Amino acid sequence: MWPLLLAALLGQAGAAAGAPPQESEWTGLPGEQQAPPAPEPSAPAPSPSRSLPMPPTIEEPMLPPSSLPLSPRPERPNLTSVYGVAPLGAWKRGAAVSLGFPLLQARALMGVTPKLDLGVEYDTLYGLMHDVRASARWMLWSGDTMSLGLVGDAGPAFYAKLPQQDAKGARWLTGRRNVNATAGMVLAVHGPAPRASRFFLAARCLLAMDTEPIQGEPLGGTPPPVVFAPNLLTEVGLEAPVSEWVSLAFRVGLDLHGRSEDSLVMVTGSAGVVTALP
Repeated sequence: MWPLLLAALLGQAGAAAGAPPQESEWTGLPGEQQAPPAPEPSAPAPSPSRSLPMPPTIEEPMLPPSSLPLSPRPERPNLTSVYGVAPLGAWKRGAAVSLGFPLLQARALMGVTPKLDLGVEYDTLYGLMHDVRASARWMLWSGDTMSLGLVGDAGPAFYAKLPQQDAKGARWLTGRRNVNATAGMVLAVHGPAPRASRFFLAARCLLAMDTEPIQGEPLGGTPPPVVFAPNLLTEVGLEAPVSEWVSLAFRVGLDLHGRSEDSLVMVTGSAGVVTALP
């Protein structure tokens, strides 16, 4: 029995000697100093959370708070007046065109001195009469909101019909004849704004010279070679600037004719544009 027990103990000892050592049981070589185990890396500390900025909304403008609002650009003044009193200035030019009853009119002025403007005017009764005149405007007095000036013009007129065929035509409507000259005064009122509307009131005397007079009465005799007839022309209107160079013009007038062959009273009206010329 002792030989069997001894063989069993020897077999267990050989099996234990052939098995690999456990990791926890490794102690290194004899006489070797063991290094301390390396510490395990720790997880990074969580960084504080940062909130992202929200996009701007309609109520929140995208401009930074320190930016200032843009100031509006000041308007350039409109100083070009053709129907009023304000002179254009030396060598500056202006023109106006108006459509109305009974005349279609065009006017151009140029400043020759700081207070004097010279120009030309053309009036037509839509082809039945053509009236061409040289004109002048001189400012007498100017205040902060009011100004007063003298205006005048003179020139010939041409008609599509003879006087015998024009009983109720251009001569009867306008009171004009072969040569016409006017002189009068204009009062203008305007506001302090750079583009304030300019109101004007004009009164002129029209002296018409008829070089082709006719006798309307059978026994009236031979008419004189030249007949003069006075007329009173009144007008009120305004120039309303819409830009630095352009204004709208509106006029209403009342003409009183002094010749019995013409209409006693004629109401006039027109609308047009006033502009500065380069």
